[in-house]
Amino acid sequence: MKEDCRKITLFLVLCVCTLTTLLTTSCSKSVEKPEKDMSNMTFEQFLEHFPPQSGIEGINADNGADFQGGIEINSAYFQEFLQNNTFLDKDLQKIKLDRNLLDNRNFTYHYAFSLSLSPKFYSLVISANTEGDPTHQWEYYLLNYTQEGKFIDGILLSYRNSYESEESTEHLFQSEYRYVRFITKNQLHFVDVNYDNSFTSMKPSHTNTQFMLTTSGEGDMRYCRESWYQIQDDGSFKQIKMIEKDKREAKP
Repeated sequence: MKEDCRKITLFLVLCVCTLTTLLTTSCSKSVEKPEKDMSNMTFEQFLEHFPPQSGIEGINADNGADFQGGIEINSAYFQEFLQNNTFLDKDLQKIKLDRNLLDNRNFTYHYAFSLSLSPKFYSLVISANTEGDPTHQWEYYLLNYTQEGKFIDGILLSYRNSYESEESTEHLFQSEYRYVRFITKNQLHFVDVNYDNSFTSMKPSHTNTQFMLTTSGEGDMRYCRESWYQIQDDGSFKQIKMIEKDKREAKP
């Protein structure tokens, strides 16, 4: 009789253990989120991440940081639709989009917004953050794609880097930026500035405190210029005019 009771007890314990294991496995599976399948990603899915923006007149000191809060672009999407596509920078150089730069800096790219510039192509704006760079304030690129999702052309739309310090009694201030204004849907007006009043801190306190610009001869990298671009029917960008201005007109 005792032997029978012992067998029944062992059987019941085994049943309880088995049931507990099954319940635990079932719960864990219900909590786990399945990984998103990125093997069949489409350009249409990529587009869904860009909220439409209408009525934007430009990006400048007043609203420059307003559009950076988008979701970071997934590496698979970046590889498929952004990696190695070229954009036109402020110096008319064609630069490739890349997540890893040669100078050991890393760019983090985010969805910003989309613009309705033409029924013939899609216009997307992405933002970039430079990790570990305290001077970096914002950076945006305008990228055009065909209806089928093929990259057409890109341009540096707006950015700002600036440096402030209180290492002396005066303010050291250097800044470099591009502000953009949409003249019409398909015409862009850029203001590009490299401003430097580093020598202000060397001025005696009793003198006029208006900013001084560096005069470092051939090493002087300051500039102040305006340029106008046409977004052509095929979605490419073409410069139609540029004016080099007096460097002393540069504003911080």
